[in-house]
Amino acid sequence: MLNAIENVHNKGFIHRDVKPSNFLVGRAKARNKVYITDFGLSKSHLDKDGIPVIKRSMAEFRGTVAYASLNAHKKIVIRVFTVGPFTKR
Repeated sequence: MLNAIENVHNKGFIHRDVKPSNFLVGRAKARNKVYITDFGLSKSHLDKDGIPVIKRSMAEFRGTVAYASLNAHKKIVIRVFTVGPFTKR
């Protein structure tokens, strides 16, 4: 599942609605593959030149409440540090 999310992210998108019902497992020869579905809330995180978009300081909740973190329910903002190629400008 993490590989599926990472592949979406590497293509320049953030899924924003990660929950069990948005993952499918392949059958027969593809039984070792996991597919991610429902890109209705997804968002591009790169601009037209491939540079990460500056995040907003505050945004309304997006996603499924049942799978949201306690911090999201309490509207607690946490700082997220990105490690990897997206920190370069």
